[in-house]
Amino acid sequence: MNLDETAVPLEFTHVRGNLIHRSGGQKIKDLPKQKASRSAVRCFFTHVAIICDDPALQPLLPQVLFFSSRHLSWQVWSELQASLPPNVFLRRQVSGWSNTEQHKVVLKILCLVLEPYLATRQPIIAFDAAPLHLQASVVELLGELNLWWVLVPKKETWLLQPLDTHAFCKYKRYIKARWLEKILARQGRRHVKDVVLIVVGAIRYVLQGNAWSAAFKANGLAGDLADVSEYIKKQLEWPVLPAIEATPPSEANLRKCWPATRRVPLREIFLSLGLEDPGPVAAPFGAAVEDSFVAEPDADTVPLVAADDDDVPLVPEEPTLSDDDVPLVPPLC
Repeated sequence: MNLDETAVPLEFTHVRGNLIHRSGGQKIKDLPKQKASRSAVRCFFTHVAIICDDPALQPLLPQVLFFSSRHLSWQVWSELQASLPPNVFLRRQVSGWSNTEQHKVVLKILCLVLEPYLATRQPIIAFDAAPLHLQASVVELLGELNLWWVLVPKKETWLLQPLDTHAFCKYKRYIKARWLEKILARQGRRHVKDVVLIVVGAIRYVLQGNAWSAAFKANGLAGDLADVSEYIKKQLEWPVLPAIEATPPSEANLRKCWPATRRVPLREIFLSLGLEDPGPVAAPFGAAVEDSFVAEPDADTVPLVAADDDDVPLVPEEPTLSDDDVPLVPPLC
């Protein structure tokens, strides 16, 4: 599996190029247009996305949307619950960004979803070096939940993380296409509810509508280095990838994967891997940092043939994220 956060704008007004008006053609005032305030253009919310290499499990994986309470009223939140599929959670809170505590809730939800399959499968989750992923409490929780994990090294997500290399570009392309369709249909100004429904469609037709097994293989996350793409080998300047020994990570290797300004929770890492406690560390492993995460918009460079939103019905279910401050998933014993 691969987990990552991405920022989604409330208003898709980012258009490249110039608008040219030819004389004798349609008047500019009659062309489709979108009205958006400056504050709305600057507003984003966070989608915590999870994909895997098994198409049968993909529709079960949780997809969590974090909205600021300033942009999502209780009334709109309540109206949207009936339109959400069972694996999509809409959380209304003070900030539209995720943080360490909310990230731990997402991991607990993931384990609850996968519980029926744990007898025959061992879940492995890959994530990047965002601050909220690297907190000692998060690493400790991964061990408690028996989630094996892979850290995508710092500054290498563009090359190795499937969500960044294959999924988010299609996902953003789909959202923008559906948004522009509504503008061209002259349906008036868009609202938060429209954005959420479009994102739900993107989850259904992009994240769940594509098989990601080839992406995991090409990025080296399927267990066989022979499947790694030639592009990655070229970027790494390794014609032949070296063999990897099944040994505990060394301090030097951990430092290479961790950002230089982040604290490496060495004790929690070893315990989460079922290894012996390394004991006290003589030298510090970096400075403490804020555990909040601010997602950056992803570049959408891959074209997508969009599907019709009405093809597949979305099954409503009771909402599972409804309170502003209290996580609704109890800690696992």
